[in-house]
Amino acid sequence: MSELIARLHHAFRWDCDECGRENFERAISLEKGYLEGKITVDNDEDSDYVLYPAIVVCEHCTAQFLSSFNGELEIEEDE
Repeated sequence: MSELIARLHHAFRWDCDECGRENFERAISLEKGYLEGKITVDNDEDSDYVLYPAIVVCEHCTAQFLSSFNGELEIEEDE
């Protein structure tokens, strides 16, 4: 076995509605230090916060889709 260590990253798996193939998107990670100046961070854990991309593109057929997490679409409306 190699002495090198594989670094794992958060990712999302999704299936393309056009071609039916499986895709993976790397998650957007924000470090706690970055967030502290932007929002109130309540937990003391030294971990990253993970976001999913708003739009995904199939790597096989190039179809584009708005993305949702757990079936909930979050679209911001202009006030």
